[in-house]
Amino acid sequence: MVWSVEYIIWSIQSGGKSVGLKIPLVYSQLPLLIGFILMLFYSVVDFIKLIKKAPQVELEEVGESEWN
Repeated sequence: MVWSVEYIIWSIQSGGKSVGLKIPLVYSQLPLLIGFILMLFYSVVDFIKLIKKAPQVELEEVGESEWN
């Protein structure tokens, strides 16, 4: 995601435009950043769901005699 942010900033600073329609290139590169942000959001939400769904493991109490 850092790459896409740097790419967008570079595109804005360079002021590149398409050859035919003279549209700023940032409009074609911005969906990359939006896509990365949405994928990150989806992954975080899915990971949280997975953690909530995971079975809880209870640790048994171990006496000192078992450690020796």
